[in-house]
Amino acid sequence: TDESAGVMAQWGHDNLTGWGDALGFVGEYSSVVKRGTLLYGMPDFFGRNQDLLYSAELRREDAPGFIEREASFLLRISRKVTKCF
Repeated sequence: TDESAGVMAQWGHDNLTGWGDALGFVGEYSSVVKRGTLLYGMPDFFGRNQDLLYSAELRREDAPGFIEREASFLLRISRKVTKCF
């Protein structure tokens, strides 16, 4: 491939404030792709069995012929409806 060697690192804390919330970071660096992702999850968000997930990512790809810059953000609230789901 054109990418050659690269580095990927990940860090996470599973009980950030003592309420079971999680914070994480994933980073990737190579000659072609540079990416950083921040993740945050909170259980029982405004109610039992309802979770919050927030994700933010910045990415840059320098490939022959083009340069791509991207930012993405996600906010999701999920709720367990029944014991099966």
